[in-house]
Amino acid sequence: MEDLEQAARDFIHAVEVRMHDCPAVFKQFVRTLNNYDGRSSTEIAHCLQVILSGHVDLLLQMNQFVPESCQLRREELELDLDAIEAN
Repeated sequence: MEDLEQAARDFIHAVEVRMHDCPAVFKQFVRTLNNYDGRSSTEIAHCLQVILSGHVDLLLQMNQFVPESCQLRREELELDLDAIEAN
């Protein structure tokens, strides 16, 4: 359990470092983590995926904390990025 807790702290720190120039985005990330308000883990995972969109490494790192049904695969993320870059 301690390993998962440390991984969670490391993940939050990685997001904080990445969003250094976008404090509002990091604040929204933290707010989403702290405010379950009866939402399902699927809903929360989706919100976090939206907040972290475009950050493939962070989205993949997040997989260890979300239900398997919400996990994103590298191939899916790379396809999404290819589509964005093509436009």
